[in-house]
Amino acid sequence: MVLELMVAASLAAPHYCTPLAFRDMEVVFGRQAMVIVPIACNFPALIRERNPSSGSVSSAQKLTPGTVKGFWLFSHRLEYSNDGKKWTALEVRG
Repeated sequence: MVLELMVAASLAAPHYCTPLAFRDMEVVFGRQAMVIVPIACNFPALIRERNPSSGSVSSAQKLTPGTVKGFWLFSHRLEYSNDGKKWTALEVRG
């Protein structure tokens, strides 16, 4: 299933590299999001977690194209950046 998602993500990839996030598992206290960086991307993406109530952010993790990584989200939201300067909210689908 992961391979199918990676292929679909690479076919849908625009000229710039936007990672895709899908809800994988949900429990009472949070959910897990699987983040996929499309294979067609030329550059890695930076992913970080932001707590909207406190404004705190986690250190950015670099994900190379073709990488799939899980993030546990409790009260946090995901953000991504291609250059480490401009951060954009990453919508978790599904």
